[in-house]
Amino acid sequence: DFTDEHGDTLSKNLFYNLFQIFPSEFSIRQIKSEEFVNDLLKKHKEKIIHCFTDNDFYTRENKNSFASITLVFNTGEILYANSNQLNYLYIKEELFSEAYFKEESAKYLDKAKEPTLRLFVNGHRGFEAEPFKIDKVDIDIDYHYNDDIKPFNENLFTFLNNKTSKGLHLLYGIPGTGKTNFLRHIIAQVKREVLFIPSGMTEILAEPSFFKILTEYTGSILIIEDAEKAITARETSDNNAVSTLLNISDGLLSDVLKMQIICTFNTDISKLDKALLRPGRLLTKYEFKELELNKAKSLAKKLGL
Repeated sequence: DFTDEHGDTLSKNLFYNLFQIFPSEFSIRQIKSEEFVNDLLKKHKEKIIHCFTDNDFYTRENKNSFASITLVFNTGEILYANSNQLNYLYIKEELFSEAYFKEESAKYLDKAKEPTLRLFVNGHRGFEAEPFKIDKVDIDIDYHYNDDIKPFNENLFTFLNNKTSKGLHLLYGIPGTGKTNFLRHIIAQVKREVLFIPSGMTEILAEPSFFKILTEYTGSILIIEDAEKAITARETSDNNAVSTLLNISDGLLSDVLKMQIICTFNTDISKLDKALLRPGRLLTKYEFKELELNKAKSLAKKLGL
């Protein structure tokens, strides 16, 4: 049986089915694997004896989306690729080698030129981090926020642009005070990969499969929007998500993942689990408030109101 319950190829099982022996396997992650494989197809087309493709077509957008491809070569080597990973399976390095893929992978680095975030979605293959381009937003924080946001903004980006920092940032306040717009500002300005858990999906923090995805994006920034369910005190609810956040921000997992987490929420900060507020774990916090009168007048004048 060389497919899983979703019909996706189990490449090691396929290798055994074809060659009656289990292979060595080498994986490359965080690359533009579709582009990489297409170039290999052009170079080595005559050596391919089987090609299995799996694509999705989105009717509304009228576009095809690459899901996976499996190439079987007459040298007894197999390549399997999905959206951001390539697996090389072999008994003997012949047409390819691990050294070859290490050298070539630099040409196919998955590095977005435009502001991009990876949105967690629950697809038919389980939880996935799908990349989406977003519009670059130039927000003038001098006009749209109170004056105390400027020192906070500088402090926040000092942490966010420091790849050795790990911990938690809390953005909170009543609805309509600009938290989501400020997230757009962060995503557009930050120089690191951004993962995004949208409102209503905080339950994935308690899923074991969630950690597997996070290991593919070490050193990234994780944004959790409307994070109330993930950060409320464990004394008042059975909240496994808090334990996960504690581990990622300052536990043993933090040493592995090296992530910074940004949580936005509307609830009062006093309702948060106290462990989240410990010095060392909590890097920054900011309360978004309604514009002060003089700031509101300046903004209204700028907008011609």
